[in-house]
Amino acid sequence: MMLAFQVSILVLFLSLLSGCATPESAIYKLYPGPNKPDSGIATLELYNASSAVIDGLRVSHGDYAKVHLLPGKHHVSWTSVHGVSVLIEPSGFAQKESQNLIDMEEGHTYRLRSDRTTGPGYVIYHWIEDITTGSVIAGAEKP
Repeated sequence: MMLAFQVSILVLFLSLLSGCATPESAIYKLYPGPNKPDSGIATLELYNASSAVIDGLRVSHGDYAKVHLLPGKHHVSWTSVHGVSVLIEPSGFAQKESQNLIDMEEGHTYRLRSDRTTGPGYVIYHWIEDITTGSVIAGAEKP
């Protein structure tokens, strides 16, 4: 039991480290056929997400920084991981998962955002920002 816990913490730590090294140009094309111009697709930046499942397909921030999608509705489930004091969480990590159905527009770029408060009773906030319009389209931004 303890070994399994230690292995899972190691895997989480390594995924966090690899997420820091993701090149900005690493793009996952999540539609069939030839590449389309940016004006004809929607872009989803993983940004603060350690991983995401988009329409049932898992994408790790350790491998990709952005996902290109066809415009329309997409189911996005994503996780963020934050380092916290071991006095708050014994593992030293806190994570949150969110699920959203997002109607993405062509030519727009969306960003998965996460932040947290500090100290006992901390709160992790998840929101999705349409950076093309500057508006929050899902979740709650950290006050």
